[in-house]
Amino acid sequence: MSGSAARFSCLVTFVAAVGCGFKAANSEPMSGTGGGGHAGAGGGAGTTGGAGRGGGPVIIVNDAGSPGTGGGGNVTGTLDANCGVKTQSAKAIPPDIMLVMDRSLSMTNDVNDQQCAGGTGTNGNCGPNSKWELMIPALNDVITRTDATVNWGMFYLGDEAAMCGVATAPIVPIAAQNATALTTSLTGNQFNGQVGTPTRRAIQGAVSYLTGLADTNPKFLLLATDGQPNCATASSLQTDDSAGTQQAVADALAAGIPTFVVGIGNTNAAATLNQVAIAGGRPQTGGATSYYQVNDAAALSGALGTIVGQAASCTFNIGAAPDGTTPAGLGVFGDGNRITMDPTNGWSFKDATMTTIILNGSICDQVMSGTVHDVTVAFVCMVT
Repeated sequence: MSGSAARFSCLVTFVAAVGCGFKAANSEPMSGTGGGGHAGAGGGAGTTGGAGRGGGPVIIVNDAGSPGTGGGGNVTGTLDANCGVKTQSAKAIPPDIMLVMDRSLSMTNDVNDQQCAGGTGTNGNCGPNSKWELMIPALNDVITRTDATVNWGMFYLGDEAAMCGVATAPIVPIAAQNATALTTSLTGNQFNGQVGTPTRRAIQGAVSYLTGLADTNPKFLLLATDGQPNCATASSLQTDDSAGTQQAVADALAAGIPTFVVGIGNTNAAATLNQVAIAGGRPQTGGATSYYQVNDAAALSGALGTIVGQAASCTFNIGAAPDGTTPAGLGVFGDGNRITMDPTNGWSFKDATMTTIILNGSICDQVMSGTVHDVTVAFVCMVT
């Protein structure tokens, strides 16, 4: 470092505050902490950055691994008034989850996809033993319990008014604390079932809606269905549309909207739902199927809990950089241990605004499982 002015560093942390690293003239040399590691006095190696140079104060390095810079002796500097201890919460951002709920005629069958002799309504409707009625309590329970952490919305897969009909707008738009609107619709929707399963067109409608939202929350589709996609058009009830549905969720993923797939009952569409789940980018891991196959309320509740956990845990709003700081030197920590900047197994910025971070790979898994409890971030401010 040249000249009489020295550069000093301080940390402005979110959740846990850390003070400025500052040494007055004629003091001991200082090591930086956080950021991208530190270099010791006299040119010692940085823990994750490059080697320090010289014997003066060492500044925090950034995640690109820039070397610490030394002075050549003790130096005098003035601490910026803005470089004090500042705290601000890092908040987990609630995901927008659009439930695409199948209400086709087969949802009135039992979990083995059989009509019920003497059932209520028409077409052997199994009533309280139908797939629809068995699943609704679990859906309502999970949606209600996650009301504060998920922005829910809902499209129905199929419009009861017409064969192969598709709604052009959500029955419940995405909003915060929206559980009552969804559960009221699900519970009050006593129906005999709509003819046709226009999955591709329902997915496309949901994606069009989600991409039109102004918020920056992470967005997901949750497809809950029991049958083979058909109804590629309004007049093609008997035409299989599996390939079109796979392409629709692949297009959604390319637009930044992954799809979770729940298969209700012993469906004859297992092969298709496996491929749809894979194409949607969020397949089940460790199960017999790539989609979440559920035959009862308990299995559905467990699947939904896993899905919401994956969607909700790993995106954090850190806000704008406080005065005198820059996000370029951001340090991210899990329970005090530094997390590297890595888009596959570490942290990354969500976009160019640098106000939101995403945890990726194993560190996200640790946060979701509760192994890591606190995620903190530290901005670096430099004083010359």
